[in-house]
Amino acid sequence: MGVGKAGGTPTAGFDFDDVEFRAFLRNSTIFPITVEIARKSTELDFISDPADQLIAATSIVEQIPLLTRDRRILRSKLVPFPDWKEG
Repeated sequence: MGVGKAGGTPTAGFDFDDVEFRAFLRNSTIFPITVEIARKSTELDFISDPADQLIAATSIVEQIPLLTRDRRILRSKLVPFPDWKEG
């Protein structure tokens, strides 16, 4: 599930009024952008899109492992990632 913009036009693979999407939102935690998160976003060991930097900074401040495919973020020594166990 993702939301983005293509040429300035919002795109989404789902309906925002969908019952399952609404249930997902009800069971989600929304973290506000605090001064600590904003500051941390300027102290990262990578440069990316500002939104990605805020997401990574939130992951650090809230100590929540980040799932991403972004190679710049994956090279970070500061961002916590899941401790995947093989087998």
